[in-house]
Amino acid sequence: MKKLLLILLCLPAITFAQSQEIHGVNLNGPKGFVKVGNLEWKEGNNFIGVQTFKERMSVEQHTYACQQEIRAINFLKMDKTEISGVEYSICIQTGDNGMLIGQVPVYKNGYTFYIFTGTFPADYKESERMKLAYDKLYFMIGYMITRISTY
Repeated sequence: MKKLLLILLCLPAITFAQSQEIHGVNLNGPKGFVKVGNLEWKEGNNFIGVQTFKERMSVEQHTYACQQEIRAINFLKMDKTEISGVEYSICIQTGDNGMLIGQVPVYKNGYTFYIFTGTFPADYKESERMKLAYDKLYFMIGYMITRISTY
């Protein structure tokens, strides 16, 4: 019975915890996002996920991987953005389901944190659909880069 009570007491902390620490970095989703899995957050049709691996991914490796044909995902372009004086290479893709996808590697503490984000342009007002979808995608990417770099 004591074990059951202990489990029940811990369940709310597990269920409602929004942050997750991995390799010394505390990650969470932006305000309004809910943790839905291991290093995954969601808000409506907006999605953020992070994968980590113990090696540095070069811009060339990232570009090559991004441009490979994958079932149901199409390469659009590589883009660059600068955050706090560091330039990041962002892969932009579209899914056959209409999702706009952004991916970027961030290196810290001996690990590459591979951020992948997605949003549905159809969720936005038609006259500004692509602008708003790109804005949301870059907001999610920028948020996660800042979390990884800062925390």
